[in-house]
Amino acid sequence: MTAPEVPPRTTSSIQALKPLEMKQAQELAQYYHVPQPLMNTFAIQFGDTVYWKEAFLLERAHQRGLQRIEVDKPVNANGEWTTEARIYPRITASMIEAIAKLPEAERKEAWAYMTAPTREWGHASTSNVRMSTMHAWLPEIAIKRGVCRALRLFCGIGQTSYEELPEVVVEPKDVEEAKARVIQDDKSKRPPSPPPAKQPAIQQAWTDTTGSKQ
Repeated sequence: MTAPEVPPRTTSSIQALKPLEMKQAQELAQYYHVPQPLMNTFAIQFGDTVYWKEAFLLERAHQRGLQRIEVDKPVNANGEWTTEARIYPRITASMIEAIAKLPEAERKEAWAYMTAPTREWGHASTSNVRMSTMHAWLPEIAIKRGVCRALRLFCGIGQTSYEELPEVVVEPKDVEEAKARVIQDDKSKRPPSPPPAKQPAIQQAWTDTTGSKQ
């Protein structure tokens, strides 16, 4: 079976989806401290509601300390594609230093807590993706939704993202980005090792986490 062709670059044909109004874009850009020309890349309006896009959620997550994103290969069960996305926080020297000062018995638990990923799930099926032309890309849409939901939880954003709407449209770059996020090796899912008991704890723990001395 050959894979379906990448969908052509297109915009939504649903009239309710539209760019932000000028005043609204200005206010949001000022509030979130981003250039106004980026606002229509970051958000879209549906009716009277603004929905954030994955690009904005990624920007906010990097500001809050995003280290990496992992996504499992989507699985099809009864016509619905499902995947889990995990957002791992960035480990800083100050975090390692704080853990190193804890009693040895508390270090492992503290390290596991501070490095635990934010987990969410993405679901896509013909019942929650409205446009029939998008049904060939349900696995990729499930990935996008899982990532966006995890990013929202990581950033503390309760507003539903554009990618979660039934009106979502994927473009060639969205398909390739979604595929690139899927992890292929189960070893990459292993949690980082806790800082060792021996000193120097800061240097050794940082080496264990990154694979190189900083």
